Amino acid sequence: MATNFPTSLDSFTNPSSSSTLDSPSHAAQHANANDAIEAIETKLGVGNHTIGEWVAFTPSFSNFTLGNGTLDANYCRVNDLVFCRVNVTLGSTSSMGTTPSMTLPVTAVSGSNQLAVGTGRMFDSSLGLVLMAVPYMVSTTAVILYTMSSGGSYVARTTISATVPFTWTTGDAVSIHFFYQAA
Repeated sequence: MATNFPTSLDSFTNPSSSSTLDSPSHAAQHANANDAIEAIETKLGVGNHTIGEWVAFTPSFSNFTLGNGTLDANYCRVNDLVFCRVNVTLGSTSSMGTTPSMTLPVTAVSGSNQLAVGTGRMFDSSLGLVLMAVPYMVSTTAVILYTMSSGGSYVARTTISATVPFTWTTGDAVSIHFFYQAA
C-alpha cells in the first residue's frame, strides 16, 4: 500500500491474535508500516531542524528604503504558525519614512489586524541607545513597526518616522522577531 500521508491519514488493518499471517500478509504489514514511517520522516525532515526549517525571504518595504543597507530576513513555518526574524542595518543610502511596514513571507489568517505579534529592538549607533520595537499586524500581508513611548500616564505605541524615536543614520539597526497564524 502506498501511503496517503501527509495529504490524508492512512488506514491500516491490525491483525488480531487469531489472524493468520496472510490477511493482510506479514510482508504487506511491514511494507505498509515502512511506507508510513518514511512519509513521517520525510515530512519532519532530518538534522537539528526536524520540524520546520528557516528559509530566507526578502520582504517589500513601505515608507522605508533599504538602499545599501543590509537585510537578513528568515521565517520558519510549523503547521499554521509562522515565525519570523528580520534584521536591518541602515547604510548611507537608506532612509526611514513615517510608519514603516514590510510584507509577510506567508499570508496571515484574517482578523489578526492590529495585534502586536512580537518584539524587537532599535539601535541608535551614534548614541549606543537601544529602544523597543513592536511589530503590529496591519493586514493579512503586512506588519507595521512602532516604538513605545512613555510620555503620558501609560506606555503607548508611537509612530516611527525619520526622527522618531531618534534621527536614523548609517549604522542604525532594527531587529524584530514575531509570529502569526498562517491563512
